[in-house]
Parts: sequence; C-alpha cells; structure tokens
Amino acid sequence: MNGWMDTIDLVTVTPGGTDADGFTVNETESKITVFCNVEGTRRTEYYQAMSVGINVVETVQVHFFEYSGEKLVDFKGKRYRVARTYEDRKTETVELILSENE
Repeated sequence: MNGWMDTIDLVTVTPGGTDADGFTVNETESKITVFCNVEGTRRTEYYQAMSVGINVVETVQVHFFEYSGEKLVDFKGKRYRVARTYEDRKTETVELILSENE
C-alpha cells in the first residue's frame, strides 16, 4: 500500500429524460475526488475476468463511507468501469476492480 497518496474520481451519472414540463433533459455527470490506495491486480482475478471477456487493468482501495456504488471512475487520466467490488468491514474499505470502459 502506498499510504493513500493517489486520488480517484468517482463518477455519478444521472440519466436524462423529460422534466415535469415535458422538456428533454440531458444525462449529467458529477464527480467526487477521493484518496485511494493502488493495489496490484491478483492473477486469479485477472484470469477469471478474462475468461468472461473483461479486461481488468487496476485494483484500487477507497474508504467505504466515500463509495456510493458508482459504476464509472476516472483514474490517471482514463475512464474505467467498476467491474467488481469487495467490501472489507475490518479495514472499512472497498476494493474496486477496474476494467477498461468498453
């Protein structure tokens, strides 16, 4: 672990549609930046994901009180999809397994 020195943007997407007056509303995004630990992706995680066509590229750890189930993140200048999460109640963290956003 690197001592929570990196940051990651958790992306919340609000779907578009129509408002109460019938006007079209576009999809919007909001981001929150939180500190994270970058972890190595385990070989078993990598190969299990590949077997179902998912390309796991990063694993990061965030505090679970900051994570609200976001499915997209921006990390090191790239957009990723959260392929899987693992909550560790003992350390009060959530591990985010990130895949290329396809």
